[in-house]
Amino acid sequence: MSRFRNQESMMERITNLETHLREICYNLASYSRKIAKTRDEGDLLASSITKFAEEENVNSSLRYALTHFADCFSAIQDQRNTEEETRKGLLAKTKAGDIARSSSINEIHNAVKMYEFQIDRFEQRKLSDLKKYFKELIQIEMYFHAKSVEILTKAYKEMVDVDEKSDLNSFRNYFGIKRTQSPIKDNRLRGTKIGSSKMATSLRRFSSSPEVSSEKTQTSNVKSKSDSSESEDEDEITAEDYQNEVSIKK
Repeated sequence: MSRFRNQESMMERITNLETHLREICYNLASYSRKIAKTRDEGDLLASSITKFAEEENVNSSLRYALTHFADCFSAIQDQRNTEEETRKGLLAKTKAGDIARSSSINEIHNAVKMYEFQIDRFEQRKLSDLKKYFKELIQIEMYFHAKSVEILTKAYKEMVDVDEKSDLNSFRNYFGIKRTQSPIKDNRLRGTKIGSSKMATSLRRFSSSPEVSSEKTQTSNVKSKSDSSESEDEDEITAEDYQNEVSIKK
């Protein structure tokens, strides 16, 4: 009875393994197709950058950088193609292993007496194959990304070397544009000057108006009167002091 239960649990284990492996193969194939589509789109992008660089006849450093950037980006897409081909080979190996496992199931069904040996061999092969295939998949991805980092580092250096000042001077010389002050800044300065001149004119007009002049005259008259009264008071105080001193001496 226990032998039958062990056989049943082993069959269930194999069935689950086949189900999951089938799903893994399907998703791996879908992943490869999407990578291939990304590679095609990357080729189109590299081609458009190359065309733009070819038509740039003024900014020499930008043209040089874009040309090499397009070459690097195209090299990455070639690397994607290599990765895709390697992954397809891995997918074929996985499917072949799946077929071998199916034959193992048939052998188990046909030879119940030898099922322990078959199950043991099947488990050993499963572990070996899964370890091997996933190691290969990781190596493919690692190699692709390491190579991509190397190529992208070179492309980044090319973009850093773009001489903006030199290209801007080339553009100005090519089209005969002189480097002048910004029109917006000139307008601001002109507006400030106009505002200050208007303010000075309004102040002059205000100071020359009759009302202001009359107020100034009245203010000056009041000030002169106050000054004269203060002087008279000082004279009276001085005379009184003199008389007091004379009386004291007597």
